[in-house]
Amino acid sequence: MAERGVSELRLRWMLEHVRRVSADSVPGRFVAEVAILRAVWEIVLEPDHEREVVVVVTLYNTEPR
Repeated sequence: MAERGVSELRLRWMLEHVRRVSADSVPGRFVAEVAILRAVWEIVLEPDHEREVVVVVTLYNTEPR
């Protein structure tokens, strides 16, 4: 997250404002899409059923730089 310039607080806000969730190309993972400040971000999520949590694998801005 730090490499992408996103703090934990910003990530939490993004997760509360997800507009779409879809299956990822990796089985068992999901991609959450959120728009923030005219940019679209994708957050790759993986459920951890044993611990009953969702792990953030990575996130990235879909807009080319």
